[in-house]
Amino acid sequence: MLELLNGLPLMRLHFAFRASAPLSLLGYTGSTWHGALGHALSEAAPEAFDCLYRAAAGDDAPRPFALLPHAGPTELAPGDWLGMSLTLAGPALALSREVMFAVEHLGARGLGNQHVPLTLSGVACERADGEAVAVLGPAGTMQAQGLVSVGLAELAAIWAGLPARRVALRFDTRLRMKAGNGLMDTAPPLRLLLQRLLERVSALMMLYGAGAPLPGDGVRALLRHAESVEIETHDLLWEEWERSSGRSGQRMPWGGLVGEIRYRGDLTPLLPWLALGEWLHVGAKTTFGLGHYSLLAAPR
Repeated sequence: MLELLNGLPLMRLHFAFRASAPLSLLGYTGSTWHGALGHALSEAAPEAFDCLYRAAAGDDAPRPFALLPHAGPTELAPGDWLGMSLTLAGPALALSREVMFAVEHLGARGLGNQHVPLTLSGVACERADGEAVAVLGPAGTMQAQGLVSVGLAELAAIWAGLPARRVALRFDTRLRMKAGNGLMDTAPPLRLLLQRLLERVSALMMLYGAGAPLPGDGVRALLRHAESVEIETHDLLWEEWERSSGRSGQRMPWGGLVGEIRYRGDLTPLLPWLALGEWLHVGAKTTFGLGHYSLLAAPR
C-alpha cells in the first residue's frame, strides 16, 4: 500500500529570521506565524493565499500546508534568531516561489503586535533523508535549484522494514485530537492515533494528490495490527491555550496534549506510516503548528 503514497508530493521549507528590534511574542507563536503568513500572502501572493488559506473543499477540509514554529524564547533582543517551517502539499508546490516571496514580505511587514521587522537570513529545503539544502544564497538571492519535492512514499520507505519493538513519539506542539464526541485528554492508544493520521493522509491524497483515498482493506489491516501495541509509558500532559480570533475577537480554547509517549509491540509494519506525521502532523489545527511530533524507534 505504500506505493500509493507517490500521488502526493510534499515540500518542506525552513525559514530563519533575525529580529531588527526588541520583540515580545505572546506564548505559543504558531498562531502569530499563521496570522502573519496569511496577511503577507494576501498582499504579496494572492494566488498562493487562495491555495493555502481558502480550501475549495470547505472549512473542514485540510489545507495543503502545515506550519511549525521553531522553538525559542518569546522575548527577543535585536539580532536574535527565530523562525518557522512550512510543509507544502500537492498544488501548493507549484507556488513555492510565491510563498517564499511572501515570507520575505512577512519579514518586512513585521511580526507581533509591534510589527517588528525581521530580516530573512536563511531558507532551506529539506530532503527525505533529513538533509536541508540552502535555497537562500549568500547575496540574499533565491536559488530555485535547491527546491525539491518529496513524495510521501519516499518518507515512508526510509522506515520500511526497520525492526522495531518500541517507538517514542515526542509531541513538541499540542496534540488536539478527536475521540468520540470530545477531545482526547489522556494518552491515546496507538490504534486511535494511527487512525487519525491515516484519515489525514487519505483526505490530503483525495484533495491534493491522486484523487483517491487509501484503500479501506489496507487501512483496516494496519489498525488491527495497531490494536496489539501497548502504551509502555508516557508523560503527556494537557496544556491549556487560548487563541484570540482575528475575525470575531473572541477567545477560543485550543488546549492539547504535550510530552512523550512510548509504545511497545510489533511496530515494524507501522513505522513507515507513523513517519508521515513528522511532516504532516496529526489532529486538528495543523496550519497553526499543532500536532507535530518527532519519531524515535528501537529494535528491542
